Amino acid sequence: MNKTRVYLFTGFLESGKSSFIQDTLLEQGFGEDEKTLIIACEEGEVAFDIPALEKENASVEFIENEEDLNYETLLHLHQKYQPTQVMIEYNGMWDPALLMGTAKPRGWEIYQSITLIDATAFNLQWNNMRSI
Repeated sequence: MNKTRVYLFTGFLESGKSSFIQDTLLEQGFGEDEKTLIIACEEGEVAFDIPALEKENASVEFIENEEDLNYETLLHLHQKYQPTQVMIEYNGMWDPALLMGTAKPRGWEIYQSITLIDATAFNLQWNNMRSI
């Protein structure tokens, strides 16, 4: 059975998740010889450069509602793209337990979870969003 590596990117809005994912694929060569699926659960300040990502064999899909982040949606995306790696830009307002508790297509394994923080805004966000 083929394994599909899943990388989870979390953090508050405008923490740099989109930029980090895009820079990793386009400038660091992380997507070389890979078929990458990016699942964006929020639209940040920085839009993905879809044509540039497509040249690197990466596709972007958006899931805007929590209830759409489910096994059926993930299986559909897996069948559509047959990725070797998946990068999930997780919505900072959603409970991470939602994704962890959601069944995933066969072979999908969360390899790494990365939390990005904008240090210039962290204290304000932490104080106002601590309960989340």
